[in-house]
Amino acid sequence: MRARLVGAVLATIVYCGIAEAQSPCDQFKWPVRREMDWLSSTKLFAVVSGAELAGDGAFSLALQPMASVKYVVAPERQPKSFDTFGGFVTILAPSHSGTYQITLSEEAWIDVVQDGRRLASSAFSGNEGCGFVRKSVRFEIAAGPVIIQISGAGADHIAIAAAPAM
Repeated sequence: MRARLVGAVLATIVYCGIAEAQSPCDQFKWPVRREMDWLSSTKLFAVVSGAELAGDGAFSLALQPMASVKYVVAPERQPKSFDTFGGFVTILAPSHSGTYQITLSEEAWIDVVQDGRRLASSAFSGNEGCGFVRKSVRFEIAAGPVIIQISGAGADHIAIAAAPAM
C-alpha cells in the first residue's frame, strides 16, 4: 500500500513537471522570461508613435489608426483588416550591434528599419497562450539608430521589449 502511495506521489510530481514544462510561455524557440517580466510590469514607460528613445528596454507604445501613420518605410505586410492600428518608435542608441530581439505583447506585424531600409528578420517565435508575450522576432542590427514599426495591431496600444538576444 505504501509503495502505491509513493508511486502515485512520484507520478503526480513527474506529471506536474511535464505540464509546467509545456506551458505556452516555455514553447518559444528561445527563452522569453526576461521579456515576460518586463512586459507584465505596471510601470512600463509610455510613449507615443514617433517617439525617440535613448536606448533599448521595454515600453508601452500608443498606436494610431493605420491610415494616419506615416511610416519611414512601408510595412512589408498589409494588415488583415483596415480597422487596425500602427505606429513606430526610434531607438537612438541600441546597447550594441548584433542580434536583437523585439518582443510584442499582442499580435501585430514588426518591421525594423535601419539606414532607410527594412531589415530582414533572422528568426521568429510566437505563441497565443502566453499572457504578456505574443511574439518575439530577431534581427541583426548594426551600431546606430533603429526604427521599430508596428502595423496591423488590434488595439490602440502595445507593449514592446527591445533588447539584445540572450
